[in-house]
Amino acid sequence: MVIVGGLGSVLGPFFGAALILFAPIVLNNLTGFIAGSFGLSIPIDLRAHIPLIAYGAMVIGFLLYEPLGLAKIYSNIRNYLLVWPFRHAQR
Repeated sequence: MVIVGGLGSVLGPFFGAALILFAPIVLNNLTGFIAGSFGLSIPIDLRAHIPLIAYGAMVIGFLLYEPLGLAKIYSNIRNYLLVWPFRHAQR
C-alpha cells in the first residue's frame, strides 16, 4: 500500500489502500469484458491470479518510474491545476 501510494506522505497510504481495494474489482470486470467481447475463453484459475500479477507489476513500476507513488502524481496534477492559467506562478 505504502509503496504504491507514496512513501513519506500522509495521503500515500490512503491512495495505496484505495488502489488495492478497487484494482481487483476493475481487473476482474475488465478481463470478463475482454473475454466476452473477443470471444476468448479465459480459465477461472487465470482470472483469479490476474489481480495479483497486476499488483506485482504496479509495485515494480512505481519503484522504477515513480518512487514517491500516487501521492506525488496527485501533487503534480494539483500544482499544475492551481497555477494553470499563469505558468510563471510557483506553488
